[in-house]
Amino acid sequence: MIFFKICLILTFLLLVTNISEAHLEVINKVIGEYRIELGIIPETPMAGSSTEFSVALENATSGQRFPDAEAWIRISHGDSVIFSSPSFKAKGADSVKFSYSFQKGGDYEIRVRFTTEDGKNVEADFTFQVKYESVNLENIFFFAVIGSLIFGIAIGHFLKVKLH
Repeated sequence: MIFFKICLILTFLLLVTNISEAHLEVINKVIGEYRIELGIIPETPMAGSSTEFSVALENATSGQRFPDAEAWIRISHGDSVIFSSPSFKAKGADSVKFSYSFQKGGDYEIRVRFTTEDGKNVEADFTFQVKYESVNLENIFFFAVIGSLIFGIAIGHFLKVKLH
């Protein structure tokens, strides 16, 4: 029974370790007096998993953000537009955040257009890659070993009970 609990704890720790490996990728583009910042979590998006995006407009010199600017966002894959937003407003926050789950791996383009309070449009295109969902052989091996051990313990316990 103790061995079973240890296996469950190790499995949980393995899952938590894999989940917490998300890193932020930040890409900046300067357009005249403005800078558009695009943040992507995880750093390398995976097909079939949720990707978090953060976009912000700031003064290229001072770094001051424009929290009341409206953002329009479009994501394209090849010639196809796969996501196009209405205008987002940060509503007092320093960036606009949204998430998207990509269906396929490949090269993508995201176009971000901010409209400032005085009606100026500031636009930039960013490219990034979405990786195809891959199989982690280490996890498969780990779960196969744990499953075999649990199955062996259960069979051993069943035979022990049946023989006595």
